[in-house]
Amino acid sequence: MKVRLLRDGERRPARHFAIEEALLRGVAEGLSPPTLRLRRSIPALWIGLFQRAEEDLDLEAARQLCVPIMRRPNPGVALYQDEGTLCFSHFITKRVLFDRLGVKDAEGLYGIFGNAAIRAMARFGARSELSPVNDVTIGGKKVYGSAQMEHYSAFAHSGSFLIEEVAGSLRLR
Repeated sequence: MKVRLLRDGERRPARHFAIEEALLRGVAEGLSPPTLRLRRSIPALWIGLFQRAEEDLDLEAARQLCVPIMRRPNPGVALYQDEGTLCFSHFITKRVLFDRLGVKDAEGLYGIFGNAAIRAMARFGARSELSPVNDVTIGGKKVYGSAQMEHYSAFAHSGSFLIEEVAGSLRLR
């Protein structure tokens, strides 16, 4: 299966989900091929669909630091991202993805992508493990999280590595 690699260079958080929605709709409508998008962001706080910013974030600190707060269209916890955080989103039709990976529903994908993240970090000598619900941790600290979105026949799985490479090894952020 051919997958398009997209590195669009967009760093502005407000445009991130517009691009993601366009890609998801394009795959669902057959206008876009399966796509792997790699991205980074200027400093921003991303909150989950059902979170309340005033309960989960220090809004005054975010204002003082001029860090925008962006709501994701998927559930999950608040997450800080900046240029050092590597994020990806994989856009594909559900039928192709589920058949190819042998899963019946989207929940089965968290473990598959989480184990792939663990193998990738192991190449740098980092020992990590799966943690509920969809995280990977090192020593109890989250280093990878993921979320998913569906749109008709298309699906997007996104992951964020909260680590950075320093001189060939990984460092917690």
